[in-house]
Amino acid sequence: MSLYQKVNDIEYVDGVEINLEPLTNEQLLERLGTVSENMSHAKDRLEAVKEQREKLVKHCLNKGMTIVSIAKGLGVTRQWVYHILGKRYQ
Repeated sequence: MSLYQKVNDIEYVDGVEINLEPLTNEQLLERLGTVSENMSHAKDRLEAVKEQREKLVKHCLNKGMTIVSIAKGLGVTRQWVYHILGKRYQ
C-alpha cells in the first residue's frame, strides 16, 4: 500500500515527489537512476527472501512435515510448495 503525503504543497507517494513538471531534464535523469537503483536493491532483497523461504521449506520437510501442512503454513497451495522446491521434489 502506498503512502501519500503533502508537505508544503508538494505531493509525495512513498517519499518520492510526484509533481515532476518543475524538474529539469538532468533532475529527471537523476530520478530515473535513483528509481533503477531502488528496483535493483528490491530485486536483490526479494531473491534473498526467496532463498530463505526455500531453505525453511526444506528444513520443514526434513523434520517430517507434510507438503500440505507446509502449504497451509505459507498460505499457498501444495503445488506452489513444489514450485518453491523445484522439479526434483515432484
